[in-house]
Amino acid sequence: MPEEKPSSHDMPTSDRKAEKAAREKVKSISLGAILLWAGAVWLTGLGWAAALIGVGGILIAEQLVRQRFQLKADRFWLGAGAIIMAGGALTLAGIDVPIGPVLLIAAGLAVLSGVFAARSTD
Repeated sequence: MPEEKPSSHDMPTSDRKAEKAAREKVKSISLGAILLWAGAVWLTGLGWAAALIGVGGILIAEQLVRQRFQLKADRFWLGAGAIIMAGGALTLAGIDVPIGPVLLIAAGLAVLSGVFAARSTD
């Protein structure tokens, strides 16, 4: 059985600060990678499909890195990365999918499911 990580309230202050610093570092690396990828795609003219596939992959990789280093992974960004990556793949295949509305619907469902999940555990 995997070892459970104590909640942040149970950790000493120094551990919470270290965890927060690690989360911020992973987030900054991910943002930097997205900006680099977007610039490279724009410069080379690879198009929207490549941009979406790369950004989706970076978002998914960020969540896997968080999980690997025992930081809380965010299911919303994991799902958003998958949707963005799928949108890029569909665009590459010539299927036009309006990614904006799909992301808004997914965001709404994620927020609502989070509210109801938290309510059922109270």
